[in-house]
Amino acid sequence: MEFRSAGQLRLYDNDNSDYVEILQSTTDSVMRPNSSSNTMKFTGWNAFQVQDGAKFRVYNSADTDYMEMDHDGTDFNINGVNTTEFDIATEGFNRINLGGSTNAMRLSGDRSMNWHSTEATVKGHTSLSLGDDSTDTFNVVTTDNFIIVLSNNADSDYALLAQDSTALVNIASGSRVAVGTSGSNPNTDTKSNYWMSSTNILSIKNRTGGTLHYTVYSFSVI
Repeated sequence: MEFRSAGQLRLYDNDNSDYVEILQSTTDSVMRPNSSSNTMKFTGWNAFQVQDGAKFRVYNSADTDYMEMDHDGTDFNINGVNTTEFDIATEGFNRINLGGSTNAMRLSGDRSMNWHSTEATVKGHTSLSLGDDSTDTFNVVTTDNFIIVLSNNADSDYALLAQDSTALVNIASGSRVAVGTSGSNPNTDTKSNYWMSSTNILSIKNRTGGTLHYTVYSFSVI
């Protein structure tokens, strides 16, 4: 069956009141129901497939914002465009199960995870690789929290810190750590130097004589 000029193919119900139509515009293939149809159901099939590397998109009512899913040949990707949050409603299920051999949830880059918007936030950053006499910074989650600093020299450069704005309290640390408690850089030779360089900004200066890889976590209870 062919339609060689602009038009719609419509499939009606028994009383010819409801229908779904298929049409081809100059740019898109469109399938849409009339206003009386509430749901499009696919029954009797084992899978709904989007093939050839195409993206599956769900738009908002204005067709301006959307969520899309695709597979790049290695990873399954979910992306939001003009989208503030990816919300998972808790009604109807109690947990998210990560199966497979790794069972890991990873936050890439400078990202945080909230257990509840008014209870606790955890933020981690694992990309602070510093050569000797180099400095880098980490944005902590809020003005009142605990900070854990680890390094690949685990026995000497770890620190558990309490932070309030630009002040630090050294709760526990390794033998090769210097902590600036009042917002200033201790800048001690042969040490890993930790201090709050400005509000919510933890600075790390490596003066140990070699390259270290630092991992930083901050925990807040709001």
